[in-house]
Amino acid sequence: MIGKIQLWDRKSLDLELTSLPDIVGPQVYFLEALPLPTIKIGFVHEANALQWRIKDLQTGCPYKLEVILAVPGTLSLERDTHNYFAIERLQGEWFQRSKRLNELIKQLRDGTDLRDALDRMQSRG
Repeated sequence: MIGKIQLWDRKSLDLELTSLPDIVGPQVYFLEALPLPTIKIGFVHEANALQWRIKDLQTGCPYKLEVILAVPGTLSLERDTHNYFAIERLQGEWFQRSKRLNELIKQLRDGTDLRDALDRMQSRG
């Protein structure tokens, strides 16, 4: 445990980190600050901007940042994702890892569109 934040057990999640995605155009991305159970949900207008964004964030972060995944998306979709996970929000675009957030990540990895995944999760309550 670091402070009041419990470290996340990656093995229990059955999630593997991926390399930078080969997506053209705007995308919503999910970064992890290892070893903390925190995820940043962000947006970039172009795929090549993600590499620069990670470098910028890493400069000010004492923890290793890794891309969990990135999917095609819009700024509006990023905001909708932030709003859906408002209860998990720690600060700004950083969120506490949770079962709901893990469920979204798994759906996206299985090929579900981000809008469809959010709609499906919202309909279940």
